[in-house]
Amino acid sequence: WQITIQDEDFGIDLQVSPTRDITLQGDRGLSQKGVAPGNASYYYSITRLHTEGVIRLQDDEHAVTGLSWLDREWSSSALDENQVGWDWFSLQLDSGEDLMYYQLRQRDNGIDPLSRGSWLDGKGQQLAVLPDDVELEPLEYWQSESGARYPVRWRMRLANPARDWIIAATVPDQLMNTIVEYWEGAVDILDPQSGERVGRGYLEMTGYGLDSP
Repeated sequence: WQITIQDEDFGIDLQVSPTRDITLQGDRGLSQKGVAPGNASYYYSITRLHTEGVIRLQDDEHAVTGLSWLDREWSSSALDENQVGWDWFSLQLDSGEDLMYYQLRQRDNGIDPLSRGSWLDGKGQQLAVLPDDVELEPLEYWQSESGARYPVRWRMRLANPARDWIIAATVPDQLMNTIVEYWEGAVDILDPQSGERVGRGYLEMTGYGLDSP
């Protein structure tokens, strides 16, 4: 693909090409999000795309190269009545491994058993990730002007394969103040002992209101 955006103070002109095959999320691409049969989406990812081009900030142009991630999802329904929002992680490890995991949060502060993910090893082989495989602990929060508090630093422990990371927002305020308020943006993946960065990723969070912890 070629991606071109031009605005008065900002522009990008990027070329992206997949370096991995398509990953079908869920059951061969059907990702169940709730108990009702229709509460699902079709969902696939391309977790690594070689990316190069130019970013323009006002009159300054910067040549860039790196990795991108493509998610494509479409559905016909929203959250179940007992669900309040989600925490959605897309992580690229410097080791060549990738993780997608979404945690569906319930109104009683529980984690919905339909939370799911996919682990890709260095060769792109896929392994399903279930809620019992993941422990997510919020460590720090950022508060928006509305008073909503979003976790911007997490401890993530993965059981299979065994991994332990700190997931930290590169910038605390990455709020998308649209009709539906989202926090979504860039994160660093850190080794919890050394603090060394071991990867980069993307985090999306919804459903955090004034009653957030």
